[in-house]
Amino acid sequence: MIRDEDGALTGYVYIDLNTKDYGGFVASANNLFHQKLALPPGYTYKWSGEYEFELRAKERLQMILPVVFCVIFLLLYMVFHSVAEAAVLIFPTIYALTGGLILQKILGYNFSVAVWVGYIALFGIAVETGVVMVVYFARSIGPSPGKRGSVAP
Repeated sequence: MIRDEDGALTGYVYIDLNTKDYGGFVASANNLFHQKLALPPGYTYKWSGEYEFELRAKERLQMILPVVFCVIFLLLYMVFHSVAEAAVLIFPTIYALTGGLILQKILGYNFSVAVWVGYIALFGIAVETGVVMVVYFARSIGPSPGKRGSVAP
């Protein structure tokens, strides 16, 4: 199909992939294009469609993930009134991420927006489990004198 886009004639080539790894396909296709294709002056090519959506989602998630960690840390600090306890409770998210990445690699899943949303939910569950353990531990040994809401060493 040939159309006009931004004042320039544009030709579209539609590709239906058998894979969900759009980034891998585009990377290998770009390598092949650079090796075998010599574009005349004034000609360019650009990837669009699902690949473009994937790039936008990755950019957005690069902003969202640090915000998620900061919000989790802030909420933990507000609950326990201790930076040390909040930091200790943030560590299970690192282990959860490691386990998730290993399982994702074993099962052969690619990164997608749904996978990242699943990781964010996993971080919440890991922190929630840590909070339950800390609260149970605090109740079993009793609070230390003078430190309200803190866990005794």
